[in-house]
Amino acid sequence: MNLSRRKLLAALAGLPLLGGMAGWARRGYAAFRPQRTNAHVVSTVTSVVDRLIPTDDLPGAVALKIDQHIVAKSDIQRLLAAGVNWLDAYARRLGAADFRGLDEAGQLAAMTAGWAAQNTEVEQMLSTLWFHSATLYYSQPVVQQAYAYAGAPQPAGFADFQQAPR
Repeated sequence: MNLSRRKLLAALAGLPLLGGMAGWARRGYAAFRPQRTNAHVVSTVTSVVDRLIPTDDLPGAVALKIDQHIVAKSDIQRLLAAGVNWLDAYARRLGAADFRGLDEAGQLAAMTAGWAAQNTEVEQMLSTLWFHSATLYYSQPVVQQAYAYAGAPQPAGFADFQQAPR
């Protein structure tokens, strides 16, 4: 193949452009790729879910593996990581290594402070965890069997209603 100096210089001049396009494409792909949750975020989310719905007469949310279902949701990975970072920073201000290093009262205080920090990622994370935890928990058969709910009370339950609600 006959490679002239002009063609070689043109090819070398195009390399930065090609590299820049490849880097741009890679960053674009990374924005849409689901983020992997690291072990620290998973264990902290497990601790938070355990504080939200602990074990008492019924199995808690962690015993029913609800925390694992929540962590598997790809659409909240960044929110979980940001919220855990906030909780860890709060715990460090209290002298603990991270959120999990706090005792139960300290964890509850951190969560309460997180909920009070309105319109922040930690408040959104805690609200999201509560919504998903409660929804998944109360849909479990073992939990539903503990409550004597037979359905809507109308029309038998209230004399002034003639039909069941729609």
